[in-house]
Amino acid sequence: MIKILPQNLADKIAAGEVVERPASVLKELLENSIDAHAKNIKVYIDRLNIRVDDDGLGMNKEEILLSVKRFATSKIFSEKDLDNISTFGFRGEALPSIASVSRLSIVSKTEGLDYGYKVDIEGGEIKSIEESASLKGTSINVSDIFFNTPARLKFLKSLDTEYRYIEEIFKSISLSYPSIHFEFYKNSKRIYNYMSTDLYNRFISILPKGDRNFFDVDVTLNDISLKGFLAKPLYTRSSRDLQYIFVNNRAVNSNIISKAINEGYSNFIPQDRFPIYTLFINMPSFKVDVNAHPRKIEVRFKNTNEIFSLIRSSVNKIVTNEKYSQFKPSENNILQINSTLKNYSFSTPNNSYSTQRVSNYENKSIFSLDNIETINENIPVFQIFSKYIITVFENKLQIIDQHAASERVMYEQIMNDIKLNKIESQNFIIPYDIDLNKKDFVLISSFIEILKGYGIEIEIFGDSSIKISSIPLVLINYDIEKLIKDILADLEYADGKSENILLDKISATIACHSSIRFGDYLDNIKMQKIIIDLRKTKNPFFCPHGRPTTFEMEELELLKKFYRK
Repeated sequence: MIKILPQNLADKIAAGEVVERPASVLKELLENSIDAHAKNIKVYIDRLNIRVDDDGLGMNKEEILLSVKRFATSKIFSEKDLDNISTFGFRGEALPSIASVSRLSIVSKTEGLDYGYKVDIEGGEIKSIEESASLKGTSINVSDIFFNTPARLKFLKSLDTEYRYIEEIFKSISLSYPSIHFEFYKNSKRIYNYMSTDLYNRFISILPKGDRNFFDVDVTLNDISLKGFLAKPLYTRSSRDLQYIFVNNRAVNSNIISKAINEGYSNFIPQDRFPIYTLFINMPSFKVDVNAHPRKIEVRFKNTNEIFSLIRSSVNKIVTNEKYSQFKPSENNILQINSTLKNYSFSTPNNSYSTQRVSNYENKSIFSLDNIETINENIPVFQIFSKYIITVFENKLQIIDQHAASERVMYEQIMNDIKLNKIESQNFIIPYDIDLNKKDFVLISSFIEILKGYGIEIEIFGDSSIKISSIPLVLINYDIEKLIKDILADLEYADGKSENILLDKISATIACHSSIRFGDYLDNIKMQKIIIDLRKTKNPFFCPHGRPTTFEMEELELLKKFYRK
């Protein structure tokens, strides 16, 4: 039999959409304080009990009583207002939802009145209302959350975990309004005290010590603006914390924006590392729908592609240009190397690297000397551990990872050749057979035509085997099965994603397989040429997998190490 739910039960179900955990309560209360134009906000946490005090506009008796009724709001009045929402709250659901699953106390006073009012609510039912001596503003205390819904209470995490969620909400919202003074108390002890300031100082006050290396973001295109900060690629984290996204000053979760930022950082950071950033996206209200989720943490854009492209290209340009400008070589004191270098005999002490590999690398990139190249005659170059090149650049000591540097040079050459359809391939007289499992066989079968553009020609043989009939010239004499295994991993990662991602992944894999290795012996001429070609690349500081190619140390830092400064 179908029945209409009692109002109190319906309210508790609705509350579940807004009040997921104590952190959700804090979010709603802080946003209400901001909407009330508060200049000072204090948060008090005692176990899972939450109190928020503000000096905002306050409420009179009638407004307090209305505030705990569903769909009572001062923010919107007609359907058309939903297209131009500029406040945090607008649904009229937050306080009623919180009240229905907790013991709630509200004390509030408006300017000009001699006293305020206090209202006590338990499980959505008003228990008392009385006059109360108070300052202008509002104080809301939420205790015993989910006391009347024990099934939901038991699904909360540990106190420490819930506290971390609470702390993250506090930091996120305080970051979006640096002009407001925020204080945070835990068990009566003040933990955070964010004084009124500008965005820069609020941002660095939230970051852990040491995380101070970032780029400024200030981009405007038509009626969309991006402002904020991006961590420099060398300063990444193992988790996704310290990533803040705001749309029209509203803290949101957005897979679209996160993906655009990550793609903007592509090739600058390792895949298992994450950048620190805070990004404010501002646009006309009608271009974004904040009514997509009851807790207003998700948004929809009227033109997703426009937002995605703007963010991805802006992040990439900021990171790329900054790194390239730091690494641009000087034109002073150069020496021409004439074409006789083409016949230079590269020695291989102790057989430490493959002659064929050097030949491929030589022909394809660093040692392609059809044009006269230049190097700095006076710069010392050394190799240590058969892994690193040590040199000096503009009064800085540089230690270069020879494999990562080689990989960067090869990657950009391969990307360029693919785009110009100039990939050189080598055909096998006898095709190379590889047996695959069903999953890999189906996957690679669907990319045969695309892989041909990379110089990798594959033929289907039976139900689970393939024949490799050609591969890029730079990969001759390499482990073909290992190459195919890595390419399969690329295809799986890029499946369903953009063509640019696939291009990037496969180019990086080919570059990795065809580059100079750790342990390869390099003589002086070869090291000089690696440095020259690396400095010509668009992104000389990182390999295509995001590992740094170069470590730098200023002369002043060396002097300090030896106690000379």
